[in-house]
Amino acid sequence: MFFRHRKSKRVHIKSARNDIVRLVREISLSAMREPNEKEEIVYKHLLLLDKVNNLARSVLEPEEPVYLASSLFLKESFNLLNQREVESMHFVTGPEIDGVKLLDHIVNFTLEKQSVVYAKADSKDMASALVNLAQCEHRLWGYFHIHPGMGACSTLPSGTDLALDRLLDKGGYKAIGAVFSRDGFIRFFSSRSFKIQLYGKGVEKVNERLYHFANIS
Repeated sequence: MFFRHRKSKRVHIKSARNDIVRLVREISLSAMREPNEKEEIVYKHLLLLDKVNNLARSVLEPEEPVYLASSLFLKESFNLLNQREVESMHFVTGPEIDGVKLLDHIVNFTLEKQSVVYAKADSKDMASALVNLAQCEHRLWGYFHIHPGMGACSTLPSGTDLALDRLLDKGGYKAIGAVFSRDGFIRFFSSRSFKIQLYGKGVEKVNERLYHFANIS
């Protein structure tokens, strides 16, 4: 599936490049044959610019990103975050294969403040964690934390969660958030469009963003 996706994208880019080459030739010929018809030449220049912009967007702004997580990794994350009654949080990274971002490694950092309903990261330690990721040529794929309470409604992102999402996005980190409940619901969220895929058993899909562990002891 991923191979076909990449192949179709290469075909799209190749087609756009061919159109650009054709337009450049037409503009050159028009300038040589019809030097007085400036409006037509300007129009063709605009078409060329539009093609170039579309090609740049297709390369620099890829289609809806796909994030892949295993059920075992999600359970590991849940067990770590659910150790204490206070809110906890960690980053997630992993490799990128065929355009798919693998959520498979926990990155911890110090929390400056923690309560049952609130967690605040130590800004210096969080920045240090992000620098270490960059030095290891890894990228931030996710930021996972746990809310108090039970049920799917307790996984709705708070205003603080959404503010962090905007802050990371502004900083160029295209990461998704995930919120766990104490009884094993997990909700993925982001201000940007994305797809989530799960590997393995033990996690049941409720909808495109909400999941639940099959057995929580």
